[in-house]
Amino acid sequence: MPAPSLPTSTEELHVLAFDVANDRRRYRLVRLLERYGQRVQESVFEAWLTPPQRSALLGHARALLHQTQDRLVCYVLTAAESERLRTLGTSTRTLNPSFFVL
Repeated sequence: MPAPSLPTSTEELHVLAFDVANDRRRYRLVRLLERYGQRVQESVFEAWLTPPQRSALLGHARALLHQTQDRLVCYVLTAAESERLRTLGTSTRTLNPSFFVL
């Protein structure tokens, strides 16, 4: 996983959901997504990314996925929009590592 960056106003919360038909491609995509974010469901990740990080992630993912058999969707939420998220059940919230207070 990339080292946490300094606080920046350009980081946005990304919700990434996938449906990959092939086990090998799915494994490779999961390994890629784990470098950028936190798995919150079997096929859903959350990640705080800057636009360049998002471009890099999607570029790597594009190379892994089959164009007609697989799908990766990326929902982008601003910091303000992410404050409106509500979670039910046992899931924990994905915090922006740039804003931890010690």
